[in-house]
Amino acid sequence: MHRIAVLVVDGIHSFDLSMPLQVFSTAHSLEKEPGELFGPRLYDLRVCGEAREVVVAGVGGVEMFGCTPPYTLADALDSDTIVVIGATSGRASSALRQLCACPSASSMASISFIAPQISPISAISAQS
Repeated sequence: MHRIAVLVVDGIHSFDLSMPLQVFSTAHSLEKEPGELFGPRLYDLRVCGEAREVVVAGVGGVEMFGCTPPYTLADALDSDTIVVIGATSGRASSALRQLCACPSASSMASISFIAPQISPISAISAQS
């Protein structure tokens, strides 16, 4: 099963967080057993946070609620795809730099960026 890690940082927007979770958690195979409504799930989805508790924000950066990601940034390293969601504070770039600095970071297959606040080149090149 394809493993996807969604990175969650402090100040993440609620809508930006909800979209990849909704899309990847509800995707099922078209091949199903007789009598089954859905086929098997296509993705193993992990929510990985930069901290044990992160703030989820709404429009204008208004603090809406707290989120406790069940996985750490380091847990994202064995994923097939890492989804990096932008946060207006620039913390997503910082979290990505932390992730890329891990010794086993070379095993990451692909990184997807959601939101224009993140520059993939600057986020990755800043690790050295």
